[in-house]
Amino acid sequence: MKPLGTITACFPYVDQETRSILQAIMEDAKDYNDFAERLCAKAISESLPDLAIYFAYYYCYFQDKYNFLRQLIDANVETELARIFSLVAAQREGEDIEWIKYQNAMFSALRHVENDWMACHIYIAWRVMIEFFELPEAAVDNETLSILTSKIENDEEYGFFLSQVHRITATRLAKEGNLKEAIKYYDTGISQAKKYDDQDTLCWLLLEKANKVKQFNFNEALSILEIVKKIIDDLRYVNGNSIYLHELGHIAMAKGEFEKAIDYQNQCVEIRLDLGLPVGFMRLLLAFISNQKGDGKAALEFIRESRHEFGKGAEVLCQVQETWAYLLLDKIDEASQCLEKARTSSLKSGDEIYLAYIHFLEGLLTKKQGDLSSAIFSFRNALEVYERHQFVVYNNFALLEMVDAEIESVTPKKDSARLEVSGPWMRRLLDYIEEKDLPGTAAQAKLLLAKFRFKQGRIKESRKLVEQVLDIPEKTGMHYLKDKAEILVRDLLLS
Repeated sequence: MKPLGTITACFPYVDQETRSILQAIMEDAKDYNDFAERLCAKAISESLPDLAIYFAYYYCYFQDKYNFLRQLIDANVETELARIFSLVAAQREGEDIEWIKYQNAMFSALRHVENDWMACHIYIAWRVMIEFFELPEAAVDNETLSILTSKIENDEEYGFFLSQVHRITATRLAKEGNLKEAIKYYDTGISQAKKYDDQDTLCWLLLEKANKVKQFNFNEALSILEIVKKIIDDLRYVNGNSIYLHELGHIAMAKGEFEKAIDYQNQCVEIRLDLGLPVGFMRLLLAFISNQKGDGKAALEFIRESRHEFGKGAEVLCQVQETWAYLLLDKIDEASQCLEKARTSSLKSGDEIYLAYIHFLEGLLTKKQGDLSSAIFSFRNALEVYERHQFVVYNNFALLEMVDAEIESVTPKKDSARLEVSGPWMRRLLDYIEEKDLPGTAAQAKLLLAKFRFKQGRIKESRKLVEQVLDIPEKTGMHYLKDKAEILVRDLLLS
C-alpha cells in the first residue's frame, strides 16, 4: 500500500523497532484494512514492543475490527498502553464501565510513554472513543483535554491531532443542537485531515458531517457520502460500508421512504454481524422505522433482539420505542407502564431529546384516550425541542400526529365546509413539506388532508387524494402508504 499519514505521522516519535515493524507491514499490505490485520496477527504470534502492540489495538479499533480486537484480548496480548481499548470495547458490547476505571487506565498508559507526542496520540484517541458514549463525566472532566488542545493549536508539531480535536468539538456542538456551528468545525477538521493525509479521521469527519448536513440538504449529504464511499473502497474499510449504508438508511427514513430505509439498515446489520460488531443500535433504528410505518409488532421484535446489547444508559431508547409500539397495538396498559419507566429514565438522563420523546408519547397516549387538547399540548412541547435541534425525522412524525389530533378536534360547521386546512398545524405541515424533499411525509400529509376533506363532506376530493397515494409506485420505498391509505378508507367508510 502507499504510505498513509494515518500511519506515518507517528514515525518520528516511536522507537526504531516499532517504526520498522509499521513500515514493513505497510509496504507488504494491500490496503489499510490488510495493514491492520497483518499488524494484529504479528502482535499475536510474536513479542512486540509496547508501542507496536498499542498500534495493533488502535488500528483494529478505529477500523471497527472487533473480531481481531477480540483475538488480541483473548491471546493476552497486553500492555498498559492498550488497556483503554479493552474497556471501551466492553462498553460498546453493553457493559457499564465506571469513569474511574477509564481514568486509571489512561493515567497508567500516559506513565508508560516516553514523549509528549505519543502521550497526545493515546489521550486524543481515547477522547474520540469516549465521546461515542456521551457519558456525563466526559462533558465535565476536560482539564487535560483543554491543556492538550491549547498545545495542539499553538504548536505545528502537534497539528496532526487538530482534526480530531475539531471532531470532538463538532460532536459536542451537534449534541447541543448547534448544527451549523458544528459543521464549521467538521469542515476545519476535514481540511486538517487532508493536510496530514489522515484518511481514517477524514473518513469519519465526512461521515459525521453528512449525518448533520442531511438535516438541511439531502442532496449535499448524498454527495458527501459518495466521496466517503471512494475513501472507504480505497482503504477497504469494511465496516465503513456498513456506516455508509446506515447513513443512506437515515436519509431514506427522513424522506419517508421506509422500505428503502429498512433495506439499507438490514444490509448494515449483515456486515456488522460478519465483523463481530454490535448491532443493537441498528436494530433499534429498525424498530424506530417500524413504528413510523405503524408496525408496532415488528418494532417490538426488533427491540427484543437489540435490548441485550445495551447498557443501562441506552435502556431509555428501548423504552421509548417500546411504548410507541404498544400504543400502535392498542395495548394501553402496557404502554402506560412502559411510559412511566421511560419518563423516569429520561428525567434521570436530563437529555432534552429524551424528554421531548416523553412529550410525544404522552401526546399519543392522551390522543388514544380522546383528550385531544392535552395531546396537542404535548405534541407542541415535543416539536419545540425537535425544531430547535433541527432533526427532520422527529419533526416529521410529530407534525403528522399533531395535525391528526387537530383534525380529530375540528367539528366543521356548514359555513366552514370550504376551509382549505383544519387549522394552523395543517397549514404549518403543508408549508413544511413544500420547503423540503419529503415524499413520504408529503404523501402522509395528503392522507390527512383526505381525512379532513371527508370530515367536511367533500367526498370526491377525499377519494381523489387517497387514490393519488395508492398510485405511488412500490419501488419508491413507500409501499407502507398503501396500508395507511386502506386503513383510512376503511375508517372513513365506517364513520
